[in-house]
Amino acid sequence: MRELVGWTIVAIGAVAAGLLFVSTGAGGCSGGNVVWPDDDATPDDDVSPDDDDSTGVATVTIVDYAFDPDSVTIPVGGTIVWINDGQNDHEVENGAPGGSGAGSVFDSGVLPPGGSYSYTFTQAGTYVYFCAIFPTRMNNARVVVE
Repeated sequence: MRELVGWTIVAIGAVAAGLLFVSTGAGGCSGGNVVWPDDDATPDDDVSPDDDDSTGVATVTIVDYAFDPDSVTIPVGGTIVWINDGQNDHEVENGAPGGSGAGSVFDSGVLPPGGSYSYTFTQAGTYVYFCAIFPTRMNNARVVVE
């Protein structure tokens, strides 16, 4: 990771699909990272980091109307990478659908098929999240930060 005047630029592994993560670093949790697929990227491109407790990076795959896995435990300072392997757009937000705090900690914005989003958690706790596009089908997933 390289810090550039408030912006963190993160390159993920062998950037075979030409993807770039960009985030702002602020407050108790650093900002999220959105990755848009380039013209050559496909949902089958393997650009996700391995789930690895030693690095604190875990991957959640979005497959149409489900998060897989729907519950993840990471250490403080760990990162979750959500990858949209489905055929529909999705939007990952913390909180509960319609709740007053929805999207207050993280919000991916719309993720197209093949897109991904990452978020680094710097405070312990349980973070419930859902898909803002399909809130009745995809809700009550969680990240536990210990």
